[in-house]
Amino acid sequence: MTQRITWTYNIDAPPEKVYGALTDPAELTKWFCEQVDFSLDSGHFNFWGKYTPDAPGKDHCDNKVKSFVPGNEFTFVYDFSGDDVEYSFLLDKSNGGTKLTLQMTGFLGQKPDHYWAPDLWHYSMDLLMEYVEKGEVAHRPDYSVRPEPGLVIEKVIDAPVDKVWTALTDKSYLRKYLAKEAEFDLRVGGDISFGWDIGGPKKILEIDENRKFSYSWQFPEEPESKVVWELEPVDGKTRVRFTHEGIQEISKYDYHGYIAGWMSVVSMLRAVLENPPDWEPYSFTPVEVED
Repeated sequence: MTQRITWTYNIDAPPEKVYGALTDPAELTKWFCEQVDFSLDSGHFNFWGKYTPDAPGKDHCDNKVKSFVPGNEFTFVYDFSGDDVEYSFLLDKSNGGTKLTLQMTGFLGQKPDHYWAPDLWHYSMDLLMEYVEKGEVAHRPDYSVRPEPGLVIEKVIDAPVDKVWTALTDKSYLRKYLAKEAEFDLRVGGDISFGWDIGGPKKILEIDENRKFSYSWQFPEEPESKVVWELEPVDGKTRVRFTHEGIQEISKYDYHGYIAGWMSVVSMLRAVLENPPDWEPYSFTPVEVED
């Protein structure tokens, strides 16, 4: 038995545009990777550079295209720490746009390096939607540097500031898109927990309603650090600036895990605010499938 994660995205762009963004090397460098060597006909899909976890060089890539149907689907196999993980993209027309289904199949989560893979592809699909719907991507994470004061992510969300604030500080919202067992005492000095066994947020440090929310953060064998959410109204929307301070000295693997993880959280925050109230968040739990 192997494992599979399946996600479906509704994209406000025609399938041919989405397929081009997924398979044209020139377009891939605008939203996904810094460098790419991709040919459906010759059967390889290699990507590398600063926008890829571990910031690898070309010599670290050996990804194979398994199958494709022009304009409709393609599947490639990624050599992930010695294990092959299969990624399949299926495109269908839907309400004037595109229904994109992504399936990841393999031994997901069997090695430490596997854990950030779903986060990488989740936020990458968010960047894909931003690119094909708006024509550009405002922010991509750079895995080759560790800037001061810490990891910074910015995204404009199509929702007013008060709704974004609620999504960050109301535990019923947090339980929907981030932590199903979130609990906290919303006051400076109050406890905050995501209900995780091994670490996460600890104490609320700052509350400036509709502007700034911060809390301390710690996992085992890491120094205590600080998470900061800053909100700015922009023409009825909200510019979100996320910062995770104090993690410059942790291992490269853990730092890159934070990049992928927080990028995924910010993408999920956007999705929960821009989709209808009955929208169901993407599940990161693999299901068992027959080989």
